[in-house]
Amino acid sequence: ALADGFRVAAFLDPAPTPLAAFAARRLCAAGAVVITASHNPPEDNGMKVYGPSASLLVSPWDRWVAARMDDERPTPFPPVVDETSVLALGDAIRAEHRERCLALAAPHRARAKVRLAYTALHGVGERSVREGLEALGDVELRSVVEQSEPNGRFPTVRSPNPEHPAALARVIALARSTSADAFLATDPDAERHAVGVAHDADFVTLHGDELGVFLGAELIDRARAAKPFVLTTIVSSPWLRRYAEHRSVAAVATLTGHKWIHDRALELERDGGTFVFGYEEALGYAFPNGVRDKDGIASAVVFARLAAELRHEGRTVFDRLEAVAAAVGLHRSRQLTIAIEGDGAQDRLASRLSTLLESAPAAIGGRSRTATIDGRASVIRRASGHDEPLSVPSSSLLGFELEGDVRVLIRASGTEPKLKIYLDLRTELGVGESYLAARARADRELDALDVPIRELVSDPIR
Repeated sequence: ALADGFRVAAFLDPAPTPLAAFAARRLCAAGAVVITASHNPPEDNGMKVYGPSASLLVSPWDRWVAARMDDERPTPFPPVVDETSVLALGDAIRAEHRERCLALAAPHRARAKVRLAYTALHGVGERSVREGLEALGDVELRSVVEQSEPNGRFPTVRSPNPEHPAALARVIALARSTSADAFLATDPDAERHAVGVAHDADFVTLHGDELGVFLGAELIDRARAAKPFVLTTIVSSPWLRRYAEHRSVAAVATLTGHKWIHDRALELERDGGTFVFGYEEALGYAFPNGVRDKDGIASAVVFARLAAELRHEGRTVFDRLEAVAAAVGLHRSRQLTIAIEGDGAQDRLASRLSTLLESAPAAIGGRSRTATIDGRASVIRRASGHDEPLSVPSSSLLGFELEGDVRVLIRASGTEPKLKIYLDLRTELGVGESYLAARARADRELDALDVPIRELVSDPIR
């Protein structure tokens, strides 16, 4: 960029990805680049590219950039760079981003102190998360010391992905030893955010959809601006969308990935809408704080504030989720992954999806099929013969709706020879039934679907 005559602003020390996205928007930059392994193994270092809107590039621009990278020779770096050519980003941007996160957590109810355990998983989140929570107040924070400094080799975990239970072992141990009310984890570039909540002398890790509903419901309830809207991805649970509609807030589903969430948000904002919240089930949460991407720092601050408010009221995170479930039903979600080995794996994946679409089963696991979701045609085909438009553009997504309010979505991974399967089940709370009891009951129902779905999808392609 310098060789091509651009003025460049850069973090000279490792910094969270949300800060780069925030700085790009704050400085009205022509674009931004982040190099990171994120939550992947160290050999999978990659690059994120933000465009002039400070959101991630979507098709066709992402493919255009990739093609240029493959085709063009590197431009020689200039032998002499004027010291004014690079603007060093640091404390000022950090402070401004922190204030925007704190504004999301503006006090409107009394709070009680909460004790939290936290891990940065060898990434760059420690400083920003700690400063945000300390500025919030009402938080006693303990960190997993051996995972608090950046280390791209991730020496204490096989995978630094907070979606993986093994990655949370040390923070759970710290939470137990310090009698914490909850534990928090961010992935190495502080985009994703996981939470576990104390219950009966142990901890219950929230599913990505549960945390999305917990955070999103609060922001929906507070929405006062004109034409508020929330966004989730099509493979995320319909739970938050149903709650938003219950509260007269627009809810829109997008294709998978925050690049699509924020691309759609920009369209709705141009039409006078107000972005309230966005999330995808893979622990990525977005807020109206100047970051057009997922932001684990903001998520940690907002969660801590809500937990402190609930504690003051003598309530828990599960009490809040129970109230949402009482309003629109409880949703329980699960993801299954089937890896395909051998030559021609991608072709076999595509062939199997086509076969399933053309010969949809009449029932799965004893539940009759009531609809087929055809992502390629962007339509939901009801068994009754009535078709409905799907709210997302054409994609390779395939799915079924089953009796008993069950949804099954299947898609091929964009980066690996794998099929990803998303299960979602809705149930009503029984009379006098607690949230966690209903959650466990829903899990048993999903257990009964696990094997039939794996057999349906995988047998012909192994």
